[in-house]
Amino acid sequence: MNAIPEDANAKVSVTGNTNLQVGVNEIQISVTAPDAKTVKKYVIEVTKTENPDLANANLENLAIENVTLEPEFSPDILSYTAIINSQVETIHILAIPQIEGATVQVTGADNIQFR
Repeated sequence: MNAIPEDANAKVSVTGNTNLQVGVNEIQISVTAPDAKTVKKYVIEVTKTENPDLANANLENLAIENVTLEPEFSPDILSYTAIINSQVETIHILAIPQIEGATVQVTGADNIQFR
């Protein structure tokens, strides 16, 4: 695996990209800036499987009742913003997996931010 830093003087280290096991494998990429103090870490989750069709963890649809997602839903986009009124206490989320039999779990209600 090659990871190329934006700054040619930065140092890159990659771990977890060898001896991949069946299931989810975490690959970590650390980039240390030329100041040798600033570090950014990137994580890639790689699923190794004998049947790629069964490893499909994409959503077919994602929506919140009466709320617009930004950006518009796409199976390739994993992060969204939704603006709700401060008086709203409950939201209804529709999350449909692409593959029948997949499990969808919604978490994170404790991370709601008010602006």
